[in-house]
Amino acid sequence: MDRAHELSAGGDGGAVGTGIPAAAGNPGFPGIFASVNTVVMASGTGGSSVFGGGGLGVMVASAATAGIAGRNYGSGGSGALAMQIAANAAGGNGSDGYCIATEFLNQ
Repeated sequence: MDRAHELSAGGDGGAVGTGIPAAAGNPGFPGIFASVNTVVMASGTGGSSVFGGGGLGVMVASAATAGIAGRNYGSGGSGALAMQIAANAAGGNGSDGYCIATEFLNQ
């Protein structure tokens, strides 16, 4: 029985809200299924910062797939994955950082 269609790479994090700073939720982690006829692998999910938004891992059965970029301040991109193919793929880019500048005045 081939159940590869039941696989999921995990869900995206919650949508970014409004405000400063605005934060997204963390992505879900993938599930894995393997049978005699089908093996599907998943790449690592990108690291989320305190603002959430790490890149969602990719699912691959027989291809080279690039990672997904980080989606919120200071988060990492997901890993790339190549399976049953002699090819390279790049991991997802990390997102920009976030800086809070506080100014103190001494009068």
